[in-house]
Amino acid sequence: MQEKLQKWLTSAAHSNGEKLPSIRVLAAKAGVSPASIYKALSALEKQKRIYPVQGKGFFWGKEGPLSEIPQSKKFLTETLEEKIIADWKAGNYIPEKDLPSIKELCEHYSSTRGTITRVLESLQKQGTLARRGKGRFFFPRIRQAKNPEIILIMRADLNGTFQSFSEQELSFLKEVYKESEQRNLFLTTLGYYEPSGIFFDKTGSIRKLSDFGKCFGAVISTMLIQKPRSLLALFAEFSFPISVWWEHPLSEIPRSLKNKRRWAFFNLAFGTFPGKAVGNFLKARGIKKAAFISPYHSSSWSKDRLTGLISSGLSIVKATDATHASPWDFLQQALKTNFAQTATLSAQKELTRIVQKLLERLPPTDAWICVNDLVGEAVLSLYHEGKITRPPYLISFDNSIKSYMLRLDSFAFNVNALAEQSLYHIVSPGVTLYNKGDFRELSGKVIIK
Repeated sequence: MQEKLQKWLTSAAHSNGEKLPSIRVLAAKAGVSPASIYKALSALEKQKRIYPVQGKGFFWGKEGPLSEIPQSKKFLTETLEEKIIADWKAGNYIPEKDLPSIKELCEHYSSTRGTITRVLESLQKQGTLARRGKGRFFFPRIRQAKNPEIILIMRADLNGTFQSFSEQELSFLKEVYKESEQRNLFLTTLGYYEPSGIFFDKTGSIRKLSDFGKCFGAVISTMLIQKPRSLLALFAEFSFPISVWWEHPLSEIPRSLKNKRRWAFFNLAFGTFPGKAVGNFLKARGIKKAAFISPYHSSSWSKDRLTGLISSGLSIVKATDATHASPWDFLQQALKTNFAQTATLSAQKELTRIVQKLLERLPPTDAWICVNDLVGEAVLSLYHEGKITRPPYLISFDNSIKSYMLRLDSFAFNVNALAEQSLYHIVSPGVTLYNKGDFRELSGKVIIK
């Protein structure tokens, strides 16, 4: 079989430096598993017939400088798969629900019925999709709940009380409850007090994870958990699927868990994609030069957004301060000298002071990009108080309720898709449009006010 596959691959017309189709496309065309194709490609690599480029695939010939690799034409099916995956990341397809009809998909992707059908049938062979007779394709459920209970882990204080420090957390909590109800799953929320590693239920009683050893699955939020690896290690002995909202740098995901089928790590706000999306949005509006304003630049997420903006091709002026890493830092600093009732106001004042300082030496630009809505609010507050002149076009990240009140354009992170796909992983672990072992990065979009 391997010899056949190697002969089949080398019989295709090709030239040195040209990119081979993806493993998924080749497997579908040959009617074999992706693993078989990978073995054949590895054999050709040893023969120096092809060479790999990390993150880009395999290329014909011997390895040369990256600059010499020509851009190859993508197969229609490969391009279409990428578009379908992008829509999945954006939450445009609901897990476990029917996809639109083939006719509707043809119109949406401006493609032919034959191409659409080939891609969907390929995804069906991989187990990602199922089909009801000759009817619509859909994302299948592969597990039936004997015990329909799932647990949601979020941080708590010493009394077992959950205190939200962002609208995203509250939205996520609400959406997970909503998804659980729609799937007839019973949701139990446990608060995790990190300093002692104790779990609390809603009555404030201490609970042991062993009480939930036979539950259907778990959803874990790592938002403001300082040592997430320690929390995840507590679940090592269980066999049920686990979805993790990973609110930390992507490089810190435990390697031992990344490729495990029962674990799924979801990224909502880290990485460069939010910055790149905002940069492309601004470029489409004719903006060429913008300032990036961040008083949280000791954080990886602030640096990632700046990197994404630069990668979009915008000319960026940096107005950053690396003293703090997040709004949480400002609040903790304020709590040292203020009562809890006045700490939030004190933190906002300190934030506004630093933002004003960052704006003092800014050269003229076409737009100001605020690292989050709190910074956007501080900028507008300074303007209304007459402390700065009218800012140019203003945009930020988070799409909070405050951004609607201020009519501030802002990038919205896809909390709904996070909840939907987290629950779908529990009922169908491994059934996804993401490649195995992928970090599940959810896209978002700018909301214009």
